Amino acid sequence: MSHLGQFFRRRRAERGLGLGDLARLLGYRNVSKGANRIRAFEGGGEVHPVLLGNLADLLEIGPDEIGRLVAED
Repeated sequence: MSHLGQFFRRRRAERGLGLGDLARLLGYRNVSKGANRIRAFEGGGEVHPVLLGNLADLLEIGPDEIGRLVAED
């Protein structure tokens, strides 16, 4: 598990968003597919830069925070 994925999961939970909720907010038509991509990222998997940027914008996580977490990983 990565620090980055854990941080994003905590931020999502703090906002009371489920994986499906977040996938809908990101505009996924196939909510299950979007939720699976988010779950994989939060579990420590790879994340596409576009998805990372969209998640960061939606969850209000700045680039400095992302850089710090990536450095910890």
